[in-house]
Order: sequence, then structure tokens, then C-alpha cells
Amino acid sequence: KGMFNGYITYCMDNADVKKDSMANDFFNYSLELIYSTDANGIIWDVNQRFIEVTGYTRTELLGQHIRIIKSGMHELSFYKQMWHEINSTGFWSGEVINRKKNGSIYSAVSTITRVQSADGSFERYLAISSDISAIIEKRQHLERFAYYDTLTGLPNRLLLNDRIKQAMANSIRHNAKMALLFVDFDGFKAINDQYGHDAGDAFLVAISLAMSNVLRKSDTLARLGGDEFVILLPELSQFSDINVLLNKVLQACNISVPYNTENLQASASIGCALFNGEMDKDLAAQDLLHRADQAMYIAKNSGKNTYYIFDHQVDWQDNKRNQRLVEMQVGLASGEFVLYYQPKVNMRTGNLMGVEALIRWNHPIHGVLPPSEFLPLIENHHLNNDIGVWVINAALAQLQQWQNQGLNTAISINIHPKQLQQDRFIESLKNIIVRYPDYVFGSLEIEILESGIIHNMKKVKKIMIECEAMGISFALDDFGTGYSSLSLLSELPAKTIKIDRSFINKAHENSQTILILESICYLANKLAYKLVAEGIETLEQGEMLLAMGCDIAQGYYIAKPMPSEQIPVWLDTWAAPKEWMLNT
Repeated sequence: KGMFNGYITYCMDNADVKKDSMANDFFNYSLELIYSTDANGIIWDVNQRFIEVTGYTRTELLGQHIRIIKSGMHELSFYKQMWHEINSTGFWSGEVINRKKNGSIYSAVSTITRVQSADGSFERYLAISSDISAIIEKRQHLERFAYYDTLTGLPNRLLLNDRIKQAMANSIRHNAKMALLFVDFDGFKAINDQYGHDAGDAFLVAISLAMSNVLRKSDTLARLGGDEFVILLPELSQFSDINVLLNKVLQACNISVPYNTENLQASASIGCALFNGEMDKDLAAQDLLHRADQAMYIAKNSGKNTYYIFDHQVDWQDNKRNQRLVEMQVGLASGEFVLYYQPKVNMRTGNLMGVEALIRWNHPIHGVLPPSEFLPLIENHHLNNDIGVWVINAALAQLQQWQNQGLNTAISINIHPKQLQQDRFIESLKNIIVRYPDYVFGSLEIEILESGIIHNMKKVKKIMIECEAMGISFALDDFGTGYSSLSLLSELPAKTIKIDRSFINKAHENSQTILILESICYLANKLAYKLVAEGIETLEQGEMLLAMGCDIAQGYYIAKPMPSEQIPVWLDTWAAPKEWMLNT
């Protein structure tokens, strides 16, 4: 009794205590939003992060239904599908939009788990969420940058293309009608040049709003870039309605936009392409856009401030034109173009006064084609300039060859007014001339049409003066056919006047044409201009012109245009009719 028998040790396993402590730490200090609810959705508990993000206090949340954070941004079907997955699989994971206490929304990636007790009975729902609002905002910013125009906020080309495809698919599915409008502004460049790019931007923003105001909610207005816009019109009841809308868009584009103390204004050219559901099912989105673009250019070329609805026949002609342009590019590279030369003679003496170079195309299939068969096709194409450069080179090379053969004459070439007025024309011309060191000063003449230079007289005059300094003279071609001919004589440093063949051909028909011819000849002689008559086809025409004081002429009665090697042969056999020489 009272003796020591040993120690009694009591041990307790505290692993569960540690686990509960760790779980509480995770719950309270986690950066994730965590909450739990009962079977009816009543909130049991929330962590600190959930409180921080939602803006509610713990007291405000506990005992409330979880719908307190419902945003109203999801359809009822979204929640039905979510709860179906939770009840059938035990969990759901996905992106959800919730609402904070202050009314703002936030996006979260959430996992909701159905937690069961040890005996398998339902215990609670546990949700763990990550606030991805910053990621969503960045994603939306990137998407906006990728799919929307930064200046106007309108859809850009990428988003437009997607919407066109969707609209076309819907049109085919329901056999419905739709249309695409291509809008380009006439005179927008002048706004930028005169008032600056800020003014241009302000104009585009205002015009975008004006066009949007006349469109339906289902329509899409997109900006492709610059002053080019496209309007998608889905679900049209009938194509006849399109004309009314086109006129509304035209009127919207004609508004005056206040900018500082100025009022900015430009007109629009609109091309329209129609899509007729099942009938056009083989057409691609880019094809429809191309059609609208083609129609816009037709509208612009027909007077601007108007619209044009695409026509299949015009499309066929355009394809044919494009094919011919490719052939011309190949032909220019492979040497298919040549110059023919038509002599200009003094009818009183028979002397050769020079030759006019006239381009021909030795087409591999169609033979020798005159300029009327191909030059109109390149009016607004870069080939216009390329062929013009080739003509200058070919003429100078021929001059040098003839000079080496002892034939000293002058060549006149035809240069398109647009090429003449290019900023680098003089520089290009100088670079060409230096390749021909034997070039004789004054042996090259450029013929220009008055209709192409009247609107930019100051620039043309400067260019002509610089050309004269290089020994290149000018002739006014087709003189008398324009209203401005007389004013040109005093404005431009041209030395030669070429009387248009229409006056020569009509002279025998009425006395008025003869009076005009006499007046031109009298005026030219008084002002010491050299006169050249075009299109002489009869002996009598030559006699008439000689009597009026015009000595130099060209035309089929004298000689047809011929290859360069035939000019010396022609010279050996040519003699002026004695009737002309008697007029001396």
C-alpha cells in the first residue's frame, strides 16, 4: 500500500484537429471565393475573399438565398443545365456571371460540389470560385481591338466577313433575300488635305453615326479603312425596298459636319450587291463583297453622289477586262507592243516635218491591234504609266537609230494627262533621256489632250516648262474640240496646234465648220503657232487647208501609220501632189 507500481500514459490522436485547423485556414485565407449552402440554397458560410469581392458583410449574407448574387445575365436554361449536372454527377464547373452589392457584375470560374455525409445522405453544397473579371476585361479589350474599328467603334473587316457568312447561311437556309452596300466618299481626300487628319477623323465619326441612324437594328455598318464602309442588310422582304434605303444612306452621307469654324461635306458613291438565298448559294462572302465594290466604282465613274446595283453582264465584261489586262502585262514584258509611225509633211514642199508615234499591239492570237482596242482598258490602271514609259523609251531609241542611218527627223508621242501630271514625271523623263546620249535637242514632241489638263493648268504649265528645258516641245492635240481651246493658247507654252480630224471631215457638209477652220488657221498664224492638220484623206482637203494657211498635215492620203523600217522606203517614193505645190 502506498508503493509505486508504474506510469499510466494517456495519448490522444490530434491529426483530425490539425486537419480541421488547416481546412479553416484554407477557408478563411484562400484567394478563391468560397461559400456553402443548404439543400434549398440558403447560405451557411462564406469566406473572407467572398465578402471582399461581393461587397456584402457576413451578416448580410448568412441566411440569405444564394440568388442574392444572381446577375440576371444568364437565361433560365443556363441554371437548369447547371443544377441538372450537379444533381446527376455531383458537381458542375463553368464560367458564371454574378452581381456585387453595388450592382456591378463580375465573372468567375466556379466549381459547385454536392457534399455528402459519411452515411451518404445530403449535407450541403460547396462552391469555390475564381474572380476572372480582369481576364475577361482584357479578353474583351483584345476582342474589341481585333474585331472593331478603333476610330468609329464599328465592326471591322474581320467581324464583317464573319457576319456576312452568317447572314448568307441564314439566307440560304430560309431562302431569304439580303444585300451588301459598299460606300466610298467622293472628296474625302480633299478634307484631309485642306483641314488635316483630325478633321477627316471627325467627319468619319459623324458620318458613321448619321448612316447608323437610318439603318435597322439587324443591319451591320462596318468600316473597312480610310473612307470605305460596308453595310450588311439581312432579311429583306423584297429587293424593291433597297432603292428607298439606298437613297436614305446617300442623304445621310451628304450631311454637313461642323468642325471648328468650318463645315465639312462630301458626297458618296454606293455599290450594291444582292443575294437571293438558294439561287446564289454558290457565291462566297468575298465574291459578294467584290460585286458591291465593283458596283461602287461604276457609281463613282458615272458621276458620283449616286448608287449602282450590281449587274451580271457588267461583271462578265469586268472579268473580260481583267483577262485582257493580264495579257497586256505579259505582252509588255515579252515585247509584243510596237510603235508605228505616221509621217507629217509640208504639203507645199513635200518635205518630211516629223512623224507621230502610234502604239500597236502584236497580239499572239488576234494579230495587230490598234490603240482603240486596248488603251481604254488601262485608263485608271498602273499599266497606263508603264506603257507610257515604254513609249518614251521606244521613241528615243528609234530616233537614235534613224540618226545613225542619216535620217534626222522629229518624233511626236502621245502621253496620257494623268502620267504627265504625276509627281515624278520629270524625274522619270530625265532618267530615260540620259540613256540616249545622242539625243538631239528638240527632236521629241509630246502631244497632250486639252480635256485632260484644263483642271490643273498651273501644274501642267510648270511641267511643260521643265520639259522644254530638256529640248522637248508640246503640241495641243485635237484642238478646237473643247470649250477652253483659246484660253489654252495664252496659258500653256505649247508651240504646235493640231486641228482635230472632225473639222476636216465635216468641212464639206456646212459653212460653219469652214468658218471655224479659217478662224483657227488665222489665229494660229497671227500668234506664230505651228499648225498641223490631222486626218487628211483627199486631195481636196489638202487644197482647202493650204488656202487657209495650214501647210503641215498628216493622214491616210499622205501615208498610213507604218513600222519604223518602212519610213526610209516611203521617203524615197513620196512626192507631194502638184496641185498642192501650185498653192505656193
